[in-house]
Amino acid sequence: MPQVTIINADALEGLRQLPSETVDCIVTSPPYWGLRDYGVQNQIGLEPTLDEYLERLLAVTAELRRVLKPAGVMFWNHGDCYYNDSRGGLRPPGSGSIVVNGERYERKTTTPLLPQSDAVSLQQKCLVLQNFRLILKMMNEQGWILRNIIIWHKPNHMPSSVLDRFANAYEPIFMLVKSKEVSSDIREFIERPMPNEWRAWLAAIVDAEGTIGIRRSKRKDKHDVFAPYITVNNTDRALVEQCLQLTGLGTIKSGGRGTNFPIYRWEVTHRKAIAVIAEIYPYLIAKKEQAKVAIALQKTNKHRGNNKGTARGPKPISEAEYQEKIRLWELMKKLNQREVTHSGLPEPNLNRRSGCERYWFDLDAVREPHICPLTPEQMEKSFALRRGKYSNGQRRTAVHTGTKWSGSNPLGKNPGDVWTIPTQPFPEAHFATFPEALVERIIKAACPPYICRKCGKPRERIVERKSLERYELPPDDPRYRPARYDKKYKNNNPQRF
Repeated sequence: MPQVTIINADALEGLRQLPSETVDCIVTSPPYWGLRDYGVQNQIGLEPTLDEYLERLLAVTAELRRVLKPAGVMFWNHGDCYYNDSRGGLRPPGSGSIVVNGERYERKTTTPLLPQSDAVSLQQKCLVLQNFRLILKMMNEQGWILRNIIIWHKPNHMPSSVLDRFANAYEPIFMLVKSKEVSSDIREFIERPMPNEWRAWLAAIVDAEGTIGIRRSKRKDKHDVFAPYITVNNTDRALVEQCLQLTGLGTIKSGGRGTNFPIYRWEVTHRKAIAVIAEIYPYLIAKKEQAKVAIALQKTNKHRGNNKGTARGPKPISEAEYQEKIRLWELMKKLNQREVTHSGLPEPNLNRRSGCERYWFDLDAVREPHICPLTPEQMEKSFALRRGKYSNGQRRTAVHTGTKWSGSNPLGKNPGDVWTIPTQPFPEAHFATFPEALVERIIKAACPPYICRKCGKPRERIVERKSLERYELPPDDPRYRPARYDKKYKNNNPQRF
């Protein structure tokens, strides 16, 4: 049996024990605002104002984002409540109540009146929208990307005695992934990204035959000018020309007077040098710290505009900025002379564009049977359609005509974003425990069973013990998982979007 470690601690304290970017999938649900008193000091959910509640949850979601891998997915189950106050406005300490799924819970507060902003937004009998308010803050302030709002329909939901609205029969589950922010470190990239094999080759050449440095140009009566550069020196002109050809940047000069062979030099300076460094940085080994310093220097080279009137010319930089340039220049010299081995600078952000991280999602693991099962002929046509046997025009025609086999996946249909799953009682457990069927679907879709890098053994998803028959079916069975998925798991090459 695999060993499982359970951390029983405050949410923030427990999360801080986990290393960054180590979690594949998160399934959780926070205490709802004003719903229950767990009898624990400093608990989440009984804050006097909605703003305080949201701020405390944002601290938790920030830690969740830290521990989640770039390819990870989080499923956040968060219901809502109705605000109920007999006065319909500001309420004194200890008054007011919250109604959830037809049940009324008295709020226990010992704090002053609600701020006017909360009183205006929370009117009597109004849905608080605590969940959507939080999700919007997570998107705007923390960089989460909302991919789905899954409706968890509860067929055995709590009955409601209300007569002026419909009973609450569902809760939303928000499917969230991490975003990648556009680089603030690299201002200019090479127009066309280089293939990885070219980047690796150029990085190896720079490590072995090149230099990353900072050139200081003296100026009279003004601050000196500092510019990053990258060079490759070699007696083989073809090798140096290859550097120019791959990047399309820089110049080639020849020298080497007094030597037996001419020496050819490829050089790129200023912003163009940083563009090259951005391409090869992931593959650098010996010159990685020098690359960090060059990027940091380029960030200090800001356009400040020109003076007007009699004192024309570029606006001067501050003394603090100038001293920072000198510090980086001296640090670069020490690195190149091997007086120090580390720059102490953080890893640069190399994202060319913002957007969604490439996250893991295995839809085939959670497909449902078709309402109308496919015949063998329809299944073969569907396979052929997906293998590319037909042209794009034939594919569009097939979809447009609405034939049964046109868009059908032989493994089943997409389950959609409305899940009808009854709640499941757990004796002597938390009264809001997730049903197994809900968590099982999430883990199958969003948790990859790849090889553990430490022990070399396959990582087994707990729910997979109940689902191994998916891999043991004969190939002619519609539920059979094709071999490419088994190969994908063995090669640790997840399907990402």
